Amino acid sequence: MLGYILMHADVIDPKQYEEFKAAAAKAIEDHGGRYLVRGGASASLEGKFHPRVVFCSSSQVTVMP
Repeated sequence: MLGYILMHADVIDPKQYEEFKAAAAKAIEDHGGRYLVRGGASASLEGKFHPRVVFCSSSQVTVMP
């Protein structure tokens, strides 16, 4: 089953965010995932959206009953 992860956030500590990105990239790769969208310009069509957007997918998804 294919699963998706959408993250949107405000970066308040750039150093800590760099550490998070490295750990997240490893976790995504270790579980068969890949980035679909990362960074770049974006616009919210409805509601408030944070400026940092990441969208990835993984084929290794476990569905909880």
